[in-house]
Amino acid sequence: MKSPLWTGLIGASIAVALVAAGPADETKIRALQQQQTAAWNAHDINASDKFENLLSDTFADGKTVAEDDAIEQAAWETFVRQHPNITAYFHGNSNWNEFYVWSGPQRSVSLHTFRVDSPMKGKFSEGDERRLSYHVATIDTSAMTMTVRERLWNTASWGDMATVSLRPLAMARSHGLE
Repeated sequence: MKSPLWTGLIGASIAVALVAAGPADETKIRALQQQQTAAWNAHDINASDKFENLLSDTFADGKTVAEDDAIEQAAWETFVRQHPNITAYFHGNSNWNEFYVWSGPQRSVSLHTFRVDSPMKGKFSEGDERRLSYHVATIDTSAMTMTVRERLWNTASWGDMATVSLRPLAMARSHGLE
């Protein structure tokens, strides 16, 4: 992800919305576990350390997911701060409808974040499918805004809605759109 942003393939004035499996503050279980011994070189999925091994990065903070992920959180916050054109983040994993701003552990960023529900693992909808929802996002390219609306499953009803600026932070500040 960093290569296109750093090499200029995606210019600093182009808004970037990221779609990921999990929330920005829940990365540790997806990282590769550290190798336990020199002889043990396989990154496996097991019941003892609970890593899913979905990312190419090795978990820097420890050997199990029970340990804090301060190093990973700080690195992600730094990455978002260095790329202000990352203006939105969509995720599931811990699933329910939620619109919020992720600030990072040092509170140095403001990333518009959208948590989406799941028909299989919804925190509230798993037991009551009438509460299941999904997101519909529309982008206004003239105003450089994105409106995300919650659509309730199997109904004609809309739920929550949020409109956010897609302008990179420096541009948003100069236009009073933060």
